Amino acid sequence: MRWTSQITILFAEQDRLLRPAAEVTQSSVARALVEAQAGIALLDRLSILYSPTSHALKFVPLRPEERIVGRLVLAAGAQPTAASREFCIELRHLVEEIAETVSGFALVSA
Repeated sequence: MRWTSQITILFAEQDRLLRPAAEVTQSSVARALVEAQAGIALLDRLSILYSPTSHALKFVPLRPEERIVGRLVLAAGAQPTAASREFCIELRHLVEEIAETVSGFALVSA
């Protein structure tokens, strides 16, 4: 299910109508739009944890019952490079570190 579908359902469950004016693919762009008072943004928890704090923003937690799983995608059949293997190792360590201190984060094996 796409994020927009999940969000539409969350709003509908609260008898609210979601009318997005724009959709961006980077959390930094979404935050900048909110800081410019262009509306609200829906951000994942990881984007909030590792971004600069701002007194101009107020974060309100949304707690959907459905789990949202992120995946690292590699090209099928292509030989992984040393850099891509190292990136995967570092990403796994980062998620493990976050999962130790932040509830709701977990490393799931494929």
